[in-house]
Amino acid sequence: MKRIDNWEQVEAFNGDKETLEPGGYICEIMEAKETTYYNNNGEAFQRLQVSFDIVEGPRAGHFARDYRTQAVYGKQKWNGVLRVFPPMEGSSDQAKLSQGRFKAITNALELSNPGYKWDWDETKLKGKRIGVMFRNEEWEYEGRHGWKVRPYRFVSAGYIERGEFEIPKDKPLGESKKSAPVTENDRFEEIPGPTDDDLPF
Repeated sequence: MKRIDNWEQVEAFNGDKETLEPGGYICEIMEAKETTYYNNNGEAFQRLQVSFDIVEGPRAGHFARDYRTQAVYGKQKWNGVLRVFPPMEGSSDQAKLSQGRFKAITNALELSNPGYKWDWDETKLKGKRIGVMFRNEEWEYEGRHGWKVRPYRFVSAGYIERGEFEIPKDKPLGESKKSAPVTENDRFEEIPGPTDDDLPF
């Protein structure tokens, strides 16, 4: 066989993927940016997209390792992400609810980072500590089905450190979100060539 250069530096990969348990993790924000999306009617709306990685405990660096592992499959996506709706303006019940939910996030950021004060500049969130709660969520896509632990809520880092949280309940799919079955031929897809495995931040 032809010798592979830098063979000693190659990391072994047996197909197993590192998984997370539901619960709370202390994370560091890698990037925060306001992103525009479009609904089915073509109307634009914004979300604050916050990317992070775990920085404490045995799962520290989990999403960086996950991102590098995806290069084997030829497609990479950073999975440590929460997309938050910005607060609505106004005094309606819906606006007040959105404002309260967003205020809970900014309070968690301030409590997790002594001396920091939210000033409406999301780019300053990079490098900040934050607690993130993860739960087990059911998914279905093109006839495939399973469960995956995903982030769903920001909390203060102290809330995690003090162990004040309870393990979140599983979130099953609603009947309206379950897809129609597909044929066996529909399960195959073309995998593009491998991409650069540098982290996206």
